[in-house]
This record gives sequence, C-alpha cells and structure tokens, in this order.
Amino acid sequence: MKTLFVSLLLLLSTAANGQHYIPESQNSKVSFKVVNHMLVKSTVQGTLSNLRGSITFNPADLPGSSFDVSVNAESIKTGIGMRDEHLKKEEFFNASKFPAVHIISSRVEKGNAPGTYVLYGKLTIKGISKAIMIPFTVTPINDGLLFKGNFTLNRLDYTVGEKGKIEAQVNVDLSVSAKKA
Repeated sequence: MKTLFVSLLLLLSTAANGQHYIPESQNSKVSFKVVNHMLVKSTVQGTLSNLRGSITFNPADLPGSSFDVSVNAESIKTGIGMRDEHLKKEEFFNASKFPAVHIISSRVEKGNAPGTYVLYGKLTIKGISKAIMIPFTVTPINDGLLFKGNFTLNRLDYTVGEKGKIEAQVNVDLSVSAKKA
C-alpha cells in the first residue's frame, strides 16, 4: 500500500511540476564494491563523484524518459590515497585520457515489482560502451526525486585492470538526488 501511495504521489508530482531534473552531486552517491585477493581476501569499497548530466523522468510517460549522466573518473576514492592514484592510471581508468564514466539511456520501462523501473542503455568506461540494465526506484524528495539502483558489471569488459587478484565482477550502487531543472 505504501509503494502504491508513493507511486501515486510521484505521478502527481511529476505530472504537475515538470519532468526535467539535474543531478545534485553533493547529495548523490555512486559507490562500488569489488573483491580483492592480494594478500587476503577483502572487499574494496569506493566512490566516484562529480555527478553531472540531465534526467527526464515521468512514470506516466516512460517512453519520454531519459538519463544522460556521468561521474568523473579522477574523483575515485577508496580510502587509500596510493591505491586511488593507481586506479587513475592507464591500466585501470586511464582518467587523464578518459575523464568520464558515462551512462546514457536508450529506454526506460516499468519493473516487475510495483514502484520499480528499469533503465536500458550504454555504460561507457575508457571509451568502451556496453549495454547495461539498471533496475531502480524513485522517491519524491523536496524539490525533486531520489533515484536508487544497483547493478553489476564486468570490469574486464572495459579493460579496467587485468585478470588476476581482483575479481572481475564489480557491484555498483547508485543514489542520485536530482532537482527540478
């Protein structure tokens, strides 16, 4: 019932007040986790920031909805400065040559559960674009929307590092606050 109420509120809010949004970097979080087997098995967590782009979203007009957002590869933070600098180098993100990690949608559809949606599009890292599917939810907040999603990617598909002691699968969590444009 709560999900139905939130979806109804979201529908009324976007229909009455417009559908174009700008991501707020300071209130958003793009985080990742990957398992590292260097000395002992551990999970490395980190973030990427400087989120920018544009979002058009209306649950009553999903074909008219779109996402075009990116984060700055130079902004990577894992809590260890030397590792962060290493991840910016050519063998990982090559941030000086490819400064943005970019998602652009091709379509947005309803998800299987009430109040859920799915973004289909392309994720570009290091100039390599691959199809991506991101299930997400939307919650009205203040003067905008909060988009939350999670997906897994294979870092080797984007030539981020080599096979070896770091697992290929990376789990990415998105919490994107966007205000009306």
